[in-house]
Amino acid sequence: MPRRAEAAPLLALALDRQAGAPLNRQLYDGVRAAILTGRLAPGAALPSSRALARDLGIARNTVLAAFDQLASEGYVEGRAGSGTVVSRVLPDTPSAAPGPAAAAGRGEGESAALSRRGRLLAAQPWRGHGGFAAAEPDCSAFPFELWARLLARPWRRPGRDLYAARHPGGHAPLRAAIAQYLRAARSVRCEAEQVIV
Repeated sequence: MPRRAEAAPLLALALDRQAGAPLNRQLYDGVRAAILTGRLAPGAALPSSRALARDLGIARNTVLAAFDQLASEGYVEGRAGSGTVVSRVLPDTPSAAPGPAAAAGRGEGESAALSRRGRLLAAQPWRGHGGFAAAEPDCSAFPFELWARLLARPWRRPGRDLYAARHPGGHAPLRAAIAQYLRAARSVRCEAEQVIV
């Protein structure tokens, strides 16, 4: 089991409460830099969130937010009974780790360097994976030809009810069903003639 890391390498962080960056981002940047430079070796156990928060004089939720971001990017992993440790296999990183200073040094129109995996993904053509956006169904299996035939059927042999005058209050059987529901479920005394659809 990995021994708990001394907080010394992490305490060398200069968290600046007056800086524009939030404390959790400053902590994230510092721990990530310590991992990338080798000050925190793969498999090294990080201090507990409580101990680190106490030593740095910040809220535990600030430490947890930084650790969560590091875990989501693959730099650290939480192990039951062992706490948080540096990942043995680090994610692909660009040659120059982007940070606020690197972003500030980029000129207009320049973008950050992509990892090897990012370059592979960017090179692939878009295949239009439908159905994963909110409120957007996957239409690839929809029977459009059958749907078109069914939509056209009433126009080939229209029934008399298709063009007959309708009651302005709506379909009578539906109005009767709604009135019955209102009586049974809502205790509303009403008749079908009082319901408008």
